[in-house]
Amino acid sequence: MSEYKKEGKAPLELLSPDFLREIAKALEIGEKKHADNHYLLKGVPITKVIGAAMRHLTQLQEENIDEDTGIYHTGLAAACLQIIDCFIKDPTRYGHCDDRRFNKLDREVGALCHTTPELQKFTHQVGDGGNT
Repeated sequence: MSEYKKEGKAPLELLSPDFLREIAKALEIGEKKHADNHYLLKGVPITKVIGAAMRHLTQLQEENIDEDTGIYHTGLAAACLQIIDCFIKDPTRYGHCDDRRFNKLDREVGALCHTTPELQKFTHQVGDGGNT
């Protein structure tokens, strides 16, 4: 067992410094490009960021470096994934950004269940196997 596993620390030396720099460059360009609507301040729809990540990954089949920014598509895609990760792991702050279909449905059903006494009773019965 590695020393890190014993201590519960992540082995950060396994990360490529060059790759981390590419991600930082991508985030810096995004910050300049979207200063008025920066993802950390206001957030953006998560599906928009997923689409951007997918476009950069798809573009890798044709080129390594993004023509517009001069940054590797891998770094741009990873920056998108960092933003998505941030949104998913902090729903209190960024829950309003999560516009994925399944999440919308969960929120709508949850809101409906909390406002309708009959549905509240039903969801409690279903949730505990009908033992109430």
